[in-house]
Amino acid sequence: MQFCVLYERSELGGWGAFPPALPGVGVVGATYEEVRDRIKIAIEMHIADMPAKELDVPESTAVRIELMEVDGPRVSDASLKRPA
Repeated sequence: MQFCVLYERSELGGWGAFPPALPGVGVVGATYEEVRDRIKIAIEMHIADMPAKELDVPESTAVRIELMEVDGPRVSDASLKRPA
C-alpha cells in the first residue's frame, strides 16, 4: 500500500510531514529522516485502527506536486526570528 506524503521544512528548523489522503495524520521532528520514520509509523497505526472504527482505508490518490517560481516580495531572515 502506498500513500503520498508531503514533507515541509520549517524556516525555524525541523521538518513536518502529512499524508493528504488521511486527514488529521501528521508529524514533526528535527530531521527529515526522523520525520520520515515517524510518518510511516503514524500512517500504519492510523490505517490499522480504521476497521475498528468501521472506516474504509482510502485508496491512495494521484497527486502532482510542483515547486513554482513566482514574482513577489522576499521575506527577510530577520522577520522569521522569534522574539526573545
